[in-house]
Amino acid sequence: MGCSRGSCEMSLLRCAVILATVAFGASQGTVNSECQDEHCAVSHLQLQTALVGYPKLESFFVLAPGELQHCSQPLPVEDFSKPITEVLYEHPGEDAWCLMPELEAPGFRMACAMARKHKHMRSFAAFDYQRISWEGRTEPVGEGEGFSLDTQKEVVLPGGSSLMVRDYIDIWCVVNGYYNVSRAPALDDYEYLTHVSANLCFLSKQRVPDYNSLCLNDLLLHYLPHVNYINKKLMSEKPVVHLNQTDVDLMYRWAGVQCRMDNDHGGNCDVGYCAYRGCLDADGMTIKHTDKGECPPV
Repeated sequence: MGCSRGSCEMSLLRCAVILATVAFGASQGTVNSECQDEHCAVSHLQLQTALVGYPKLESFFVLAPGELQHCSQPLPVEDFSKPITEVLYEHPGEDAWCLMPELEAPGFRMACAMARKHKHMRSFAAFDYQRISWEGRTEPVGEGEGFSLDTQKEVVLPGGSSLMVRDYIDIWCVVNGYYNVSRAPALDDYEYLTHVSANLCFLSKQRVPDYNSLCLNDLLLHYLPHVNYINKKLMSEKPVVHLNQTDVDLMYRWAGVQCRMDNDHGGNCDVGYCAYRGCLDADGMTIKHTDKGECPPV
């Protein structure tokens, strides 16, 4: 039976994830012979990240020859301070994720750009999960996105509501509403993801006063310092961590930058990643992690 170009491409992408995962698992003697579908394969990929090095995009995407090279020329430094609206106008038809510099997260921008191009967010989420896991094993304790507590800690938001979290990304996903979506469709239904991303970006626009003037430097210069600042608060001996409004506003701002990178739809990679990595408990305050078996598999 024949297939459309889109459905064939999706099948190839899924096969690539399965084959790469099963091949790795076979070399480790860990993949169950009954693991035949992409959900099972990606679950094994999650569980085995501690055994692998820095992820390669080729393991997660079916790429045409030269496809990555097309997305390998970031903007000159002087453009980082321009409003993203202006940058997009100067680069018509280009995905702003291709224009970002790699900085301290090699492959991140290209993985997001490829997921958006191929409309397959699960591949990005699996890649970024492995990237952040690798950082957690190699960065100094308390630094970067890979830092995570072994047990949950209470964090109180400015309005007085509490969260039980392990890391910065737990807080980020909740504050920006990224756990308020259907997890499986966010990974496998690109039309759904585009719709919810637009709704979430609309909220970002309401929360960030200078939303239309945001530039890449608003994210590039300040994101990791804030991550490390919050990490240190989580590592403190205090049983409860209190965040102020500035902390929350910065998280809104990072989300706003990503929304602007595709004219108010650009945050879809983070929405997909949050859906992949965890879930919000029915109590509305406890963030659970997929790799700890706390969330239903997606």
